[in-house]
Amino acid sequence: MPVLDRVMSYVEPLYLKCLVYSALRYVNGVNPSGSVTISVINDEIRLRCVPSDKGRKVVTVTLVPKGSVRIVTDGGPITLSPVAVMRAGSILSDEWTVSFPPVVLRMNIKR
Repeated sequence: MPVLDRVMSYVEPLYLKCLVYSALRYVNGVNPSGSVTISVINDEIRLRCVPSDKGRKVVTVTLVPKGSVRIVTDGGPITLSPVAVMRAGSILSDEWTVSFPPVVLRMNIKR
């Protein structure tokens, strides 16, 4: 495996983790009831940020990973709030897996 591919497979899940935490920071307002929805559409990871504050707009961020990815949930997209995981699931790549276990707001990266 070329060096660049090894670096990308190491950096991609970390970049996704930073994007998710930035999205959660964006939706967290006076009332932490905003949500971040994570879905995979056409091998693109999409984060839809819906803030609870009326002054902020809904934002969609797209991450295009190097390889193909898929999402595994009980049905529907992964849904997070600033305080909990509302719908748990995992994002699977050929080289890495990012999982969001139920209830506790944390992410696990496996290689």
